[in-house]
Formats: sequence, structure tokens, C-alpha cells
Amino acid sequence: MKLANIRCGLTKALVLLAVLPLFSFTCEESPTPEEISKARKIDIFYKTYKNDDAFLRLSLATLDRFAVGFRKVVIVTDSDHDLKASDFNLKNIKIEIFKEVIPSGWGSLERYNHQQYVKMNFKKWTDANAILSLDSNVILYNTITPDIYYSNKSKPIWLFESYEEVFKGIDQGMVDALGMRRSAVGYFLQRKPEEVQSEFMRFPGFLITRKLADKVEGHIKKTFNKSVYEFMTEPSIIDSHKHTEFNYLGAFAYYLDPEKEYDFIDIKKSIISYSKTNSQIPEAIQRKFPIDGRPYPLIQYHSYTKDPRELTESFEPLFAEYQLWDYLHVPKDKYLVLSFGARTGMANRIKSTVSALVSAELTGRKVCLAWPINDDMVAGFDDLFINDIPLLYNFAPLTKKRLIFRFPYEQTNQYEPRIASSTSDVVLMDSYKTFRDRDIKFKDFFALYLKHLKSLKPVKDISEDVNRFAARNFNGKDVVGIHFRSWSAGVGDESWNLKSENISEFFKEMDKELKQNPEVFFFVTADDKKLKDKFVEQYGDKIILSGIPVIARNTVESQKYGLFEWLLLGKTRFIIGTTLSTFSDEAALLTIEQRKINIGTSQFSSDHNPVICFDKTGQVKECIN
Repeated sequence: MKLANIRCGLTKALVLLAVLPLFSFTCEESPTPEEISKARKIDIFYKTYKNDDAFLRLSLATLDRFAVGFRKVVIVTDSDHDLKASDFNLKNIKIEIFKEVIPSGWGSLERYNHQQYVKMNFKKWTDANAILSLDSNVILYNTITPDIYYSNKSKPIWLFESYEEVFKGIDQGMVDALGMRRSAVGYFLQRKPEEVQSEFMRFPGFLITRKLADKVEGHIKKTFNKSVYEFMTEPSIIDSHKHTEFNYLGAFAYYLDPEKEYDFIDIKKSIISYSKTNSQIPEAIQRKFPIDGRPYPLIQYHSYTKDPRELTESFEPLFAEYQLWDYLHVPKDKYLVLSFGARTGMANRIKSTVSALVSAELTGRKVCLAWPINDDMVAGFDDLFINDIPLLYNFAPLTKKRLIFRFPYEQTNQYEPRIASSTSDVVLMDSYKTFRDRDIKFKDFFALYLKHLKSLKPVKDISEDVNRFAARNFNGKDVVGIHFRSWSAGVGDESWNLKSENISEFFKEMDKELKQNPEVFFFVTADDKKLKDKFVEQYGDKIILSGIPVIARNTVESQKYGLFEWLLLGKTRFIIGTTLSTFSDEAALLTIEQRKINIGTSQFSSDHNPVICFDKTGQVKECIN
């Protein structure tokens, strides 16, 4: 029992004992906003189809974050759309999904009219007193409750705009299109088109009551002797977009409803009122979506294309944020979200990922990898490794200027990372380097770095191939790894002062090793077959080759080959390799001696590997910049 009820009961009992003959009264506790919302029984309603899938996922993620006081989400989709509630990682809102069979042979226009019928006939799928009808391409950027859809008269709000205003500044083609729509509404009302003076389809997010839907259904039956379904799929109207379900509903409520259930508000007045009381609109939304047409804290993307995968530029950063919410659900857990800079191949991503895993362990966070697929990395992280790390693919870079959900976050720098001191729910880091907080001792960092580097488990097919090759070629042998980095023989690498003729520098180190240990073998990796052939010419059967094609970056399979050779390098005793090549730097940390002899000089800046370096003898040391 609530404390207020207990106090009220005691007070009432005392008064009754003292003055029962004189007074009678009742104690009532004012309902909370949540209780009012629950009593209203309002659901959020979508009619969607499979091509809207990406938009719907983003829209639902923002609902889960920002929709408060609604009972549940009801989704009606087509029978050919494989959609399940378990597809969405939502925490705060319940989803119910229904399939609606579309008659065979229907094209896009028939489906368009059918989805309008579904919204008008929402009663078939929910017992709600009212629904908030949203399109799949609507997202929220701040909290909404049912209350914002009710006026101070406790009536549901419907926004409208006079055709006099609507026609200002639009071309004749649009005037003609709206004229057809206006005529269709006039027919629905049984009035002349010019008597329909307002447009009622003014903003996404329409609150439709069951009472209004019942009245419109009765009007259609009485006036046209048709069901809502028959009226909305009438062949004579299907050949154009004349039907507008929200115009029918709004027009009926405005012109024909004797109860005047709705409070009609001019959209411009609503916008002015909203902008005065909501000055903290995120900069990204201010920039992409001017205040006109946005009276509530939600926006609509008109970004449908023939191929729904071709998301518009403005949609991509928000889709990335959806992925963040899908995995993170801040503030339940604290995260380090790592994205990678341009021109980052597999090994550079590995060292940044391991750095992130170390930082996350030291600061009680979880890692989320923003792993772009591009010319330098066509393979996904999960194409290469078994993992339970949340992954974000194919998104615009997340930056402060683009983030609009305003959860507690901060961005940090790969050169001076501030992770240990951050109290934010999310720390954003963009890096292709090894990084660590300077407050953490190198010895402690390096121990954890090795632990997480070794914890990266390759996918089954790569793991089996590596173990099979090593058993056949390495077991019982002393093997030293060789890695020559060059784009093509005779040309040299664009980032290193290292050409194919520098192979003699490798030979010198290999000869030293042979002199000390005549039984040694060399596992040779290079990104040019001609270079591998030169090693074979010089050392014959002392050379072990993987037998795979030349490593490239243009297919997932070729990048799996790269991981295969990298892991084999890590199974050698130590590595002789191109200086500052991350591929052999990281593999050297997995070798028996954790050692790498660097060959050649580099045009890279000294901070290319700002944490873990190798001295002249190949021993690991802390980089001093």
C-alpha cells in the first residue's frame, strides 16, 4: 500500500470517529503521468514491409530509447517479410508482429493503398483506445509521451494547414497533385473540392483514436456501402496516389464529427510553440532538418530508393547510432567504441583492437568495434575471428558533430587517450595505432596486451589450416620467420625505403642465424611471388612457403590467407622483417622469443607504433617519442 493511501486512511478514520455526524468525504490520490498514460491504452503502430527493414530497425531503436508511457508497439507487415520480435534487441518496449496476406499480382500501387487501409483499420490488430501511427522512416531524437499529442483541453491534437498556405511557393505539378488529393477528400466527404479548405496530412506521428476509426468506418459503410478495405482498394483510385488515409481521418474529424473529438491546431503555430520551449535541439538535426515541419521531437527521412540498401548520406550516421543502441543500450554498460582511421589493413586493426581490449579491462568497460568494410579491408572481423565483441559495419564515422542521441559520451585522442579518467557511458576512439593511457605502466600494459593478442581466436577453417600446416612443416624444426613487405618486386613499397634489391639485408641476417644454427629453417612470407622465389634460389630447401596465392586485399578469401600467414609467422622462434610493418610487428609478439629484427628504414613518422617497439637486437621495448 502506498504511504499516501495509508496516511489518508488514518486521517479519515480519526475524523470519522470525531465528527462522523457532521462530515462525510473521500480521499483520492492524484494519478501519476504514467498511470494516466496506461489508462489511455495507447499503442504505437507501424505498417511496414521488407524493403523498409533498415529504416524500421532504426526507428524501433529510437523508440526503445525515447518513447515513454505507451503500452506496446504493434507492427503489421506483409506475409513475405520474415520479421520476428527476436530480431530486435529492445529492452524497454514490447513488440507484437502480425502478417497480412497481400493478394497475388498486386504491384506497388495496390500495396500503397493497402497499407493505408491497414492504418485506418488498426482495430483488427490491437484493442488499444488509440494508436500513434508512425512510418518506418521516422526516428525520435528526444523523449515523447502520449501527453504531447493532447492539447491543454485534454483532447487529442490534429495538425492541419490551409490550402492557401500549402499552395504558396510550390510548382504547378505539385498543385495539380494536391488538387487530385483534395478532390478525393471532397468525394469522401461528399462535398465540392473547393469546400475542403485544409490539408490534414501534415506531419508524421498521427494519433488516431478507436472512436474516430469507428466513425470513419461507419461513414464509409453508410455513404458508399463499402468496407474500409473495399473503399481504400477501389480500382478506379488505385492508379494514382489520390487516397491519403490521414486526410480522410482528419477531414472527417474536422468537418463531420458531431462530437468534435479532436483539437485542431495550425501546424505553423505548433512549430513556433515547440521551438520556443525546445531550444536544445541537437546541432546535427538543426543543420539537416530546419525547424519548419518539425513540431515534435521526431523527424522523417524521405530517403527511400529503389534499392533500400542505398541509404542516403544523411541516414548513415543515424543508422550507425542505431547499431550502437542495438548493442550497447547505454547506460546499462560502459563502452569503449573503437573505429579505425583511413587506410587500415588487418594488422593495424588488430593492434588497435587489442589496445582497446586492454583499456576496457583496466577501466571496467566493454569494447564495441566500428569496423568499416572498404578497399583496405573487405573482410569483417567475424570473417577472421571468433568473438563476442559487438560489431558495427558500414557506417559514417561517429563524431561529436554527428551524434544526436545525446547520451553521456566523450571523444578521445589516440595520441593522448583519456579512458581511465573518463566517467562517460561511452568513450569514442578513432585509431589505427597501439594506444594506452600514460598513467598505466608499460610493463602492466604489455602483459595484458599479450594476453588479449593471444586470446584472438581465428575462425575454424583458418585455425584448422594453420594447425595442419604447422604440424606438417614446423614440428621438430627450429623455424625463423621472414617477412618482406613490398607492393611489387623492383618498385618498392610506397611507405618504406625498401626495394627488392634490399633483399641482401635479409640474407645477411639469415646467414648470421645459419652460422649459429645450421639446422634452422626459414618460413618466408612476402606480398610478391618473385621475392619468395629469390629466397628459394638463395637457400633452397631451407625455405618453407605456405603455398598460398599472393596476399591481396580485394577478397575475403585473400584476407583469410593473410591471417593464415600471420598466424604461422607467430609460431616461429622470432622474425626477421621489414621495419615498422605492423604485420610482422604483431606476429613477432606471438613468437617464442617475442623478438623481431628490423630490416630497412621507413618513411613513416616515429609515432607509427607509439607504444611497443623493438631494439637493435630485436627485443621488445617501450617506444620513446
